[in-house]
Amino acid sequence: MSGGDSTGGIGIFTPEENCDDLFIKVRLSSVVEEVLKNISLRTELDIVKEGGSVVAKHGGNIAGSIASRDVIKLLKCIEEGKQYTGFVMEINDGKCVVQISKKKK
Repeated sequence: MSGGDSTGGIGIFTPEENCDDLFIKVRLSSVVEEVLKNISLRTELDIVKEGGSVVAKHGGNIAGSIASRDVIKLLKCIEEGKQYTGFVMEINDGKCVVQISKKKK
């Protein structure tokens, strides 16, 4: 993947935008192999705050953590009550790329 920061995150967000417009494409960090085995392309993941981190969950289990330059904004939006979802865009050799956006009602 090209573009983005050293964590693999590609954020499309400017300070003028609000939480509803947040869109992040990121490779999950600290991937849990046991959970990843049950995930396929286009699988929907819950993006939630867990402790002081933001994680992606599948079936209530942590699949991996979100490490992106936009994670602070994402965390702030989650703390404000916004809900986010991630869709698996790529799985390859234990790596998982997720596209995160506000959960549709």
